[in-house]
Amino acid sequence: MVEDQINTLKEITGTQKDSELVKALGISKGVVSTWRGRGKVPDSVMEKAQKGKFNVSKITIPLYDVIASAGVGVLVEYEPSVEVELGDTLKIALGINHPSKAKMLHVQGDSMSPTLQSNSLIAIEEVDSFSDDGIYVFTWDNDLFVKRLQRTKAGIKVISDNTVYEPWEILSDEMRGEGFIIRGRVTGCCQHL
Repeated sequence: MVEDQINTLKEITGTQKDSELVKALGISKGVVSTWRGRGKVPDSVMEKAQKGKFNVSKITIPLYDVIASAGVGVLVEYEPSVEVELGDTLKIALGINHPSKAKMLHVQGDSMSPTLQSNSLIAIEEVDSFSDDGIYVFTWDNDLFVKRLQRTKAGIKVISDNTVYEPWEILSDEMRGEGFIIRGRVTGCCQHL
């Protein structure tokens, strides 16, 4: 009976392993073993599952095997390497509102510290152009950067959150050519400790 209940929970949450189930339900690792020992999943958990409170939808987004430089720039070919599956919790935490426009990539360098740490994983949402101030991933002269961009009268100010680095500017006429391409706006980050 308990295995049937656990399998029902796995089906509802779209999981296969116990470790995936506990993550989807937001419970500690030993709880499923406790259920097995008692021979029953608590009624409250089964009721929540039947009411759809644990229905976890997943999305997949491309993870690019590239590094956005929080420093002096990185020469890069901008191609996806793998698809990453994310549940609702990570989708919300990473600010992903439009999965079809979402991408993930790595950050290297300390110029965006403390906001973005070196070796972190960032989520970006593709945008057609620079719209308002924020942190963007962009290509400038074939180098891929992650920086804070701020509109100015002359163009865009490129700002590093680490105050050791001086801001620089991309002028309006420089923004019109092939040398400046906005790849996306940063929506979230998974920091490495």
